[in-house]
Amino acid sequence: MPIKTEKISGNDAGAVLADLKVLSMDSLASFNVLFEHISGQGLKIKELGNSELLSLFFKILISIDSELDLLRENPNTASRRSYVSGTEPDSIDYINSLMALCRKQNFNDILIAAIIETTTLDQSLVNEKKDEEIIKFKLAHGDRLVKSGIKLVVDYMDIISSLDRSGSSLTRLTPFIREKLSMSEIFDSKIDLHTVPIAELQERFQKMDPFLSGDRVFRFSEGRFFPAKIGPVRPVGKFYGFPSAKEFFRKYLAAFSEKGENFPLLITSLPGLGKTHFTISYSLYFQNLTLILCEPHELEKPLVDLIAILGKRSNRRFVLFFDDVDTRKIDWYYFRTNIGGSCVLPENITVIIASNYECPANILSRGKGFAFPFFDEITCQEMVHDFLMAMGMKSPGKELVSVIASDYVEEFGQHIFEELSPRTLVRYLERYLSDSVKRKKVMDQSRQDVITSPDAMCFYEANQKVIQRLKDSV
Repeated sequence: MPIKTEKISGNDAGAVLADLKVLSMDSLASFNVLFEHISGQGLKIKELGNSELLSLFFKILISIDSELDLLRENPNTASRRSYVSGTEPDSIDYINSLMALCRKQNFNDILIAAIIETTTLDQSLVNEKKDEEIIKFKLAHGDRLVKSGIKLVVDYMDIISSLDRSGSSLTRLTPFIREKLSMSEIFDSKIDLHTVPIAELQERFQKMDPFLSGDRVFRFSEGRFFPAKIGPVRPVGKFYGFPSAKEFFRKYLAAFSEKGENFPLLITSLPGLGKTHFTISYSLYFQNLTLILCEPHELEKPLVDLIAILGKRSNRRFVLFFDDVDTRKIDWYYFRTNIGGSCVLPENITVIIASNYECPANILSRGKGFAFPFFDEITCQEMVHDFLMAMGMKSPGKELVSVIASDYVEEFGQHIFEELSPRTLVRYLERYLSDSVKRKKVMDQSRQDVITSPDAMCFYEANQKVIQRLKDSV
């Protein structure tokens, strides 16, 4: 929607400017209550997820407040906003910078998320059964800031265009500004914040932003997010072998964490090689990433709403993880449409899909693929070697590595383990670490003249059986 350009009379302009001055003072007062605090250097803006955007918004409010005073003294100064009148930035400069930072997001959504974030910082007072009126006091200011602050910016642009006699009509202003500065409110205007129970407000917070709890792992089901309880997460330093996989996951998630590079990642491997563990551990290794565990069937639903919800929270980065997806049976229509199709994935969201089966070619072309190598006798010994290094051995002998790998394969042959895989090898190594008798026995065997080696054919046959079971499970 374009900025209004109808010219207005001097008397009408004076009334409008007076109303805008009231909006300006209200907006600055509410901003101060919500986002400013005293430091050794005076008033500073709180360190929140969107501090840079908030700082720009504050500069816009200050600039407009100052420029309103000039306009009330001399309406002809409106024409100055149509061109650069000095070396110091003005309201138009700050608005253009704000719009650039917002990118494809609506600033109202960002502002409301910041208000809820700063308000919930005071929930500790409620938890300590102190004054819950502080939260309601801040929410009232937040609601006023959303209404008056956005209205101030939009109406100020209109009055500038109306008063500008040069005919330039704010050609410096970023186009489509109204699309990113639409009017909105936190709560329905009929709600009396003073009478609403604090528990209801907290429930509203959670619906608006379920990630304020500080949890970093959530399950997504039926359109809602739930904090997820997962088992012990293996640190990235405790992954043994598979150097190419470790390097790939580290680079991929580092690029997403630091730069927002978010091509979908499509992982394939036989069961038990580490698809799930690698994804969870490396996602949580980067502190600014939040992991969303999605059910496979969610891929067959429209993803636009899910993407829109998470895309609004630009101060967070989300990894959408779809595990155990049967790529042969899934309907990829919405994935093709919503990811890499007509819907551009916001840079704060990436998608990881893990499957025991290969993805179709038209799906692989939309992202990055990674296939885990087969688990064979060589990979098994690499894992054992890395494990011994992690135990503190500087240079594990190949004899000891070979004997440990052989002992593991022998236990598999005795049906102690149901599969030959990194998953069961880790369980074997954990038991090896806690069993001093076994460690001594294996060490003695590694010093003998004849050293046993893990049977390559055993790995081959085990892999073939797994592949056949996967083929049969149609």
